[in-house]
Amino acid sequence: MTWDIWAIWNQLSLESIDWWVAAATIGIVFLFLFTIGRDFSVTFMISIYLALASMTLIPFLRDLDLQVGLEDYWVKIILFGVLVLLFFWFQVRNEFFEPYTVPTGGEVIVFIIVISGMLLYTVGTMLPDMILLEVSPIMKTLFIEEPASNIWFTLPLLTMLFLRGKT
Repeated sequence: MTWDIWAIWNQLSLESIDWWVAAATIGIVFLFLFTIGRDFSVTFMISIYLALASMTLIPFLRDLDLQVGLEDYWVKIILFGVLVLLFFWFQVRNEFFEPYTVPTGGEVIVFIIVISGMLLYTVGTMLPDMILLEVSPIMKTLFIEEPASNIWFTLPLLTMLFLRGKT
């Protein structure tokens, strides 16, 4: 796969809603990590992994079919968000998961990018093919298709391994 910068630049369109979703995700993660979440950035990443594992491995959650008036993918995205918040809350309340590593300086920016990419990848995997047809090709390339999806799945783990932060 080659990356032609001008071809990517020409595909960018601010009229597309997927770019606004990506910008909102980055903005929300930015606000979270620079306000109350800086001490719990690693805990938040672990919560995302636990929620993703729960949604993938527990058959009840994976095959959930609620008749609540929402599309199936919206129910799964909302359930994923609720699980992330629940796992985060349980880890914060449990003293075993105290923040041992707090990212500092440029590490916070790396955490913002990694967490935002992981969230966009995860939500992208929950979308049906009908919705994915409307997603811009560059967003598919960056977050949904192979090898980017594997990169976004493993990058948070590598980030937690290699960034030291303040202890």
